[in-house]
Amino acid sequence: MTGTHALPDPATPFGRTVRERLRDEPIIWLTTVAASGTPQPNPVWFLWQPDPDDAWGEGSFLIYHDNTAARLRTLAERPRVSLNFNSTAGGGGITVFTGDVEILEGHPPAHEVPGYAAKYGPRVAALGADRDLAAFMARYSIATRIRPDRVRGF
Repeated sequence: MTGTHALPDPATPFGRTVRERLRDEPIIWLTTVAASGTPQPNPVWFLWQPDPDDAWGEGSFLIYHDNTAARLRTLAERPRVSLNFNSTAGGGGITVFTGDVEILEGHPPAHEVPGYAAKYGPRVAALGADRDLAAFMARYSIATRIRPDRVRGF
């Protein structure tokens, strides 16, 4: 972390790579901690939403959850989470974010968020001709936001 920024300096190779992956990666691993203390990693779709007034590129993750997922209770009880991308085949590309989750009551559904629809609409359509993002995401109706407060990796 540099100064008040969680993201690495965008002028560095690591900073550029982090921002590219935030824009392009389809999956990130969200890790919560169960009441038993066991880490619970889950692959999730996400949209990185940069703060429009932040030239550094700080922002937050928008993630939608299955409305029947047990992790919703975990998120409410223990909002501290980590997120990470898959590593490269050679073990590089490690990026780990930490932050607190906020459950967004009354947030627009995924198909009404332009960036989310652009990122995942084609993926859902590829699953079959009868699939559209609104129908597919109806089950994933609980929106959360995670603003990273720390990022580490190499």
